[in-house]
Amino acid sequence: MYQKFVFILKLIHKTQAQRNQHIKKSRFSMPLLAILVCFEICTYGQQTGNSDCIAADTLNNLGADYMAEGEWDMAKSTLLKSIDYTIKCNPFDSSELIPALLNLGATYSQTLQYDKALELYHRAEKIHEVTPAKNLEYLSLIYDRIGRTYSAIGDYSKAEEYYNNALLLFQEIKAFSDINRNAIITLYNGLGVLSKRMKNYPQAIEQYSKAVEFSKRLNPTHLSFLYGNIANVYRETNEYRIAEQYFNQAITEKRLIHKQDSIELAVILNDYSGLLLDEKKTDEAKSIIEQAQTLCYSTREGPNPQLSEIQIHMGKYYELSGYYDKAIYWYQRSIFSLCPGEKIFIPGSESLPCDILSKQHLLVSLKALGNAYRLKFTDNDSIQWLEKSLKIYEQSIKLADIIRHGYVSNDSRLFLAENEKATLNSAIHVACNLYSLTTNDEYLHKAFEFSERSKAALLLSSIQSNTAITFGGIPQQLGNEEKNLLREISMTEVSIYEEEQKSKPNSQKLLKWKNNLLKLRSDYESLIKALEKNYPRYYQLKHRNIIVTPEELRSRLKNNYNLVEYNMADTSVFIIVINQKGIHCIEKPVNQQFNIALIGILNHLQHFDPTRHDFNQFNQFCSYSHELYKALIKPVEKHLSNDKIIIVPDEILSYLPFEMLIDQNPDLRYANYSNLSYLVKKYTLSYSYSASLLFDDPLRSRGKRNRKVLAVAPSYPYRAPDQVLSAIRQYSIEDLSPLPGAAEEVTRITGMLNGRKLVDSMATEMAFKKLAPNYGILHLAMHTLIDNQNPMYSKLVFNHWFPGQEEGLLNAYELYNMKLNARMVVLSACRSGDGILHKGEGIMSLARGFLYAGCPSLVMTLWNVEDRSSPEIMYHYYRQIKKGKTKNEALQMAKLEYLKSAEPHKKHPYYWAGYMQIGEPSAIFIPGRTITLLILMAFLIPVFVVMLYRNYRKRKTISR
Repeated sequence: MYQKFVFILKLIHKTQAQRNQHIKKSRFSMPLLAILVCFEICTYGQQTGNSDCIAADTLNNLGADYMAEGEWDMAKSTLLKSIDYTIKCNPFDSSELIPALLNLGATYSQTLQYDKALELYHRAEKIHEVTPAKNLEYLSLIYDRIGRTYSAIGDYSKAEEYYNNALLLFQEIKAFSDINRNAIITLYNGLGVLSKRMKNYPQAIEQYSKAVEFSKRLNPTHLSFLYGNIANVYRETNEYRIAEQYFNQAITEKRLIHKQDSIELAVILNDYSGLLLDEKKTDEAKSIIEQAQTLCYSTREGPNPQLSEIQIHMGKYYELSGYYDKAIYWYQRSIFSLCPGEKIFIPGSESLPCDILSKQHLLVSLKALGNAYRLKFTDNDSIQWLEKSLKIYEQSIKLADIIRHGYVSNDSRLFLAENEKATLNSAIHVACNLYSLTTNDEYLHKAFEFSERSKAALLLSSIQSNTAITFGGIPQQLGNEEKNLLREISMTEVSIYEEEQKSKPNSQKLLKWKNNLLKLRSDYESLIKALEKNYPRYYQLKHRNIIVTPEELRSRLKNNYNLVEYNMADTSVFIIVINQKGIHCIEKPVNQQFNIALIGILNHLQHFDPTRHDFNQFNQFCSYSHELYKALIKPVEKHLSNDKIIIVPDEILSYLPFEMLIDQNPDLRYANYSNLSYLVKKYTLSYSYSASLLFDDPLRSRGKRNRKVLAVAPSYPYRAPDQVLSAIRQYSIEDLSPLPGAAEEVTRITGMLNGRKLVDSMATEMAFKKLAPNYGILHLAMHTLIDNQNPMYSKLVFNHWFPGQEEGLLNAYELYNMKLNARMVVLSACRSGDGILHKGEGIMSLARGFLYAGCPSLVMTLWNVEDRSSPEIMYHYYRQIKKGKTKNEALQMAKLEYLKSAEPHKKHPYYWAGYMQIGEPSAIFIPGRTITLLILMAFLIPVFVVMLYRNYRKRKTISR
């Protein structure tokens, strides 16, 4: 087959040379090329007696030539004929089909029919998988094309997987044939595009530079768009001078070695105009935009995303110039350029179109239009512009949700959530402005909905999907298959992760595991699609809207709680308060003083060193704490109905324990931490990732009220060299210090409550996994290993662990494969609530895994736990829990008890404020007074019934 492939390449080169001698304009040369190719096929087919196979290969290459000319319809029809001939030649799917499938997939990709492109590429992948003789060159091309398509639709995590696998294959091949000499260039370019979109700019420059190096050696025609891509990286990092140099180089290169009327040049010019707009060089930008638009009209007819991008830049030009009506006109035109049908989509006035060319481009246009309407309001002061802006933002949010549901990868969903956080903030701002102008509560309700959509959407969606698997009417066999696939995916990911951590990773092992991971994920996606298609109940449960409304929230908030939800924007913080009084929204401007206080207090706590603490740091802490109180709590106090508050933080506020804020400036002559007016003395606080996560899904029944506790405290064989730090429950895996306070902690807890303790050698990962589902309370006092680069590999360290072995190290991702029945989990471990922050999702911590596994309430820590103060706080906490206090009340009282009894030098908030109660706060035990009342009622009710009966009989007797 490979010899035939080389023959066809020579044949095409021969006919192309003949074409170029006779016809100057390449777009009119294709018919002659087809005639010449057909003549060669007939001649060669007669000589070899194998005309079907030769026709298939030749038509495939002819289709590729049509693609190069931008003749997409002719390319598709020719490639489909090539596939028909191949099937005639080989009745079953064989590797002979792969070239035509790749080319046909490329035509669909070029015309933005990405679903069809992926279907063809995955078919080629399956064919290669079952082909005995493996052709690594073909497989690398398949992976490269799939990666490029996923990158185009914004599924960056999957794109990265396929690109990296293609790169591993190229490294194995170690040679560049006619097949892959261009592919290695486009692969590194694709990796660069991906890194830029994920805002990893140094890596993007590195990948583009490698592509430039290969292009200079193998094919200089790629240099122009590579220079343009490098320029875009420097543009996004605000290095405008370097960006302009690369843009000029790209434009010059294109005009020197390629056609000057190509769509590629239009794209480069448009990107360059974006740089000029960033620099506010509007007149120069407009001239370049017009050149790009003229090129686009002359080289590609009809609607297309490139034209839409150019029109967005024209709208941006008018927006910067203050002509908002014209900006709106061009943004609308950019949307029309994405509609291939006759029906025109009117933004904001109807449902989203089904036949849009590119959802990603439409999302960009809608956001630009929504912002332009908002700017028009500032210029015109008419409320209609704000109303239009809100409708456009609502459509943008719905479209982003549709795109998110199309992604299987959580990483891709995370990236989308981070990018769309700004859109949700803008929608909140517009809704709050409309309320202030109209006093219509509907706008406040919308603001709250937008706020909820910006909070832990991925976690909520994951829990919802898990519930759908359990209650969606899926047969047990398929449910087990889903779990087994997830388990295999996790195990393969671990193998890859551990191999990549080595100084010299084994490339062959990585290639094998990564190929297997792609297959497992493909099987998982196929299974999920089949479940959605064949089990309507599963589909309904998975895609139901479980965002809580203000009315539902008010009816479900027990004991007249206040919910206070924050949203951080660039220059302000929006605070929404919901309680029995109603719903309120406050916009508080954020100034430099606030930012200094917030960063300062977090650094103060996370890097606290008692040996270096002095009077100046006390003053600084008080100043920061009071400044944050004035910005975050004081504005809402007049709207509170009582002293019980559930806080839903946002972005960096997720690292802040509000309990330690002070509402009065102290006498700064005396450094006394215990006498400060902390909010813990004034309010009962708890936290939630979102209001919608506060309440148990009614489908996920907790079963009987299990109050048994499983308390775990491993021992560790290593001792820290520095005895001052030996009490801190966070260390590297090579030096985990003993935690004598942990054993004391679990002993006191199990002495108070009915349950079981696992200490020292009994505290193994295996024992925990086996026993944990049977307990209503889980208490873990142990070391953690936090991996901020890869949060799913953060670990709880049990006993009998050994570096490099899985046993004893419970990874965060393993929690997602467990099913727990605990009503409360206490993670008395260092930084169990800490992790990397993702905008629009929150902190990616170990604690999240327990919520997903079925635990509605957690007590976690934000920084390193001090080993001696922890047992005291936990003792007071469980004592209050046993008395029937709610979880948040119990933690508040435990902290207050600690402040009363602790030694003066241990009353700093570092020792007590890091513990946070997150999730559902209700009591586990019935209060003693309530039990007495219930017993009394149980005794009195029968007595009362007997007395009524006797009275009735007596009356009946008298009446006779």
